[in-house]
Amino acid sequence: MSATPSPTGHAVEAEHQVIKKLLATIEGQPDLSQVREVVARFCTMLPQHFKEEEAPNGLYEDLRAVRPSMANAIRTLTADHVALNAELQALCDAVSAADAALNAMWAAKDQFV
Repeated sequence: MSATPSPTGHAVEAEHQVIKKLLATIEGQPDLSQVREVVARFCTMLPQHFKEEEAPNGLYEDLRAVRPSMANAIRTLTADHVALNAELQALCDAVSAADAALNAMWAAKDQFV
């Protein structure tokens, strides 16, 4: 097997760069609307990203074929994905609830102002 990354590996690497850039845009960001936009993007992007890495013929399968010694690290990453997905879902739900509350407040404001 070649040490050259597969097309899947290149796509995953490109997605990792996007993730890093998105995180950098919200680090210390006081503008909650921008944070909300990035969180919304992560809510759709990351679960799909994890699924593609773990899929048959995905990155992890390629890595196990090329470097069987990485099997334990891959199991750890897969477990990390489960935990991250749970945390991400909780964050997405919280942002959605906050948006709903804010929208309700704006809708009701005319009754009080």
